[in-house]
Amino acid sequence: YMDSWLLAATAQAVLHGHNPFFTTYGNYPYGVNMLDQSSQPALGLVGLPITVAFGALATFNVWMTAGLALSAFTAYLLARRFVRWHPAAVLAGLVYGFSPYSIVESADGHLNIAFIAIPPLVFLVLHDLLVAKRARWARNGILLAVLLVVQFFVSDEILITTVVVAAVAVVVAAVAGRRARREAFPDAAKGLVLGGVATLAALAYPVWYALRGPGHIVGPIQPVAQAYRADLLGPFLPDAMERIAPSSIVRISQHFASVSGENGSYLGIPLLLLVAACVVWSWRRRGVAVIAITGAAAFVLSLGGALAVKGAPAIGPTGAAAGGIPLPEALLYKISPLKNLIPARISLFVALAAGLLAAIALERVWTWAQWRWHNRRWGRWAAGGLTGVLGLAVLVPLVPVAPFQSVAPPGIPAWFTRSHPQVPAGSVAVMYPYPSETFSQAQEWQAFAGLPFRTPGGYFLVPGPSGAISFSQQLSYTRSTPLAIALTDLWQGKPLPETRTWRFTLRSSMAEEHVRSVIAVPDAGPDPAQAQAYLEWLLGPPSAHQGGTVDWYGLRWSHLTGPTPPAGAGAGPGPGAASSAASSAAGGSP
Repeated sequence: YMDSWLLAATAQAVLHGHNPFFTTYGNYPYGVNMLDQSSQPALGLVGLPITVAFGALATFNVWMTAGLALSAFTAYLLARRFVRWHPAAVLAGLVYGFSPYSIVESADGHLNIAFIAIPPLVFLVLHDLLVAKRARWARNGILLAVLLVVQFFVSDEILITTVVVAAVAVVVAAVAGRRARREAFPDAAKGLVLGGVATLAALAYPVWYALRGPGHIVGPIQPVAQAYRADLLGPFLPDAMERIAPSSIVRISQHFASVSGENGSYLGIPLLLLVAACVVWSWRRRGVAVIAITGAAAFVLSLGGALAVKGAPAIGPTGAAAGGIPLPEALLYKISPLKNLIPARISLFVALAAGLLAAIALERVWTWAQWRWHNRRWGRWAAGGLTGVLGLAVLVPLVPVAPFQSVAPPGIPAWFTRSHPQVPAGSVAVMYPYPSETFSQAQEWQAFAGLPFRTPGGYFLVPGPSGAISFSQQLSYTRSTPLAIALTDLWQGKPLPETRTWRFTLRSSMAEEHVRSVIAVPDAGPDPAQAQAYLEWLLGPPSAHQGGTVDWYGLRWSHLTGPTPPAGAGAGPGPGAASSAASSAAGGSP
């Protein structure tokens, strides 16, 4: 739900000339630093025509579906640098673009990290720099910078992991080909330096804005990033996302990466055997050693800071792995900006390397079979049948449970499907259920309507009063205000006081946030009658009942606040538990 909202926010910023890096259409009045979110503004910009014509939800669906095919296509293009036989390159594309990593992240609705079409292109340009096109170092350096900048505006996490894994590949390639490529080294170095400098120059301001701009976050955004790491048995054991997955194995694999939604490390035994055969059979072939070592390094990094086997060891209170054999990724975890990297997501590079090695092996099998049976009438058919069986053996274990949907249907109320002049464009409207991590569907409603109003709340990475994310608070991903806590408790069916003091507190909170409208969908909560009665107690009779909503328009707080309560009563609940705030307010006059 958050991704379609972010796509809508990008479209709105472009169409109305707003700052694309910051918006107050969510988490009002504090706002949202868009560069601290999974905002994928590059996808929002390219998908702008779809958003304008059909809405942000359509853009999300298009990118989530097309991203799999585009990722497979770019991996195919990279594979063509190592194999000439098209079917072998197609196998590499399918292994990467539709890998368990891609399926898992797509099923979870993580558009920014499910769209992985750019990393293969980065490695393609590096191949040009280091191996093929020495005379084009300037062009390739600029092209490398363009790809890295675009990747930043899709996912900075994937950008960082791409740079780390690419650095490994460059070092391995330089060592492996130090004699053959000695003459090419000066041009390759110039291209890399040009690309790096151009990337830093282009991203200097966006990176500063993310780290120090309005609404930036102090401290980690992933409190236990090390909890989400691949398991040593992950490549061998399928989970519930694969079609062929015995329940006895799923009971083990469902605990890998702490949650099944981050476990994308599965490769399957046939693919692993074909990769092993390629390494043994073609180790001296150009590129095989570099791909194999880089893929192995990516797998080790995906295991996190300490080795996990069948879900152990546990995670310590600081988010670091407790016990186990230390691994190199622990060094990355010590670097502050890299603390938020989720190790399991590096599995995408393992899938890429495995796909490339499988393609090389498949082409070699095809070449051998063609040579072996070249003088037989049925030789070509036999060669095709043999390689076809091998390809199917690799792909069948990776077939996902399909069809699947990335997120549950949003069930958008009819109110949000048409315009409402009673709510002035850009004014502040409160939604019930309150947009938060407990009910993020409300953001989908606002996005579907095209963000016609600003609203408090939302499911965002936002700083608390101290500048850090308040993970210990009831509302961790939006600012905890009296109104936010009360409406969240109301949606959860918790009892709330109905006192003059408490009503003054809530109305004061709404006045401070410049609320002019309230759009409630009582049926979305567990007790619609209780929710509507409470809102009427708070706001008075509604202005309208339409499109599945109960609405209050044109709110003016000068005549709604009522008599001023006793001294200190207007403070309302603090950032602590809502129950204590409600009990403290219950002592007011009825």
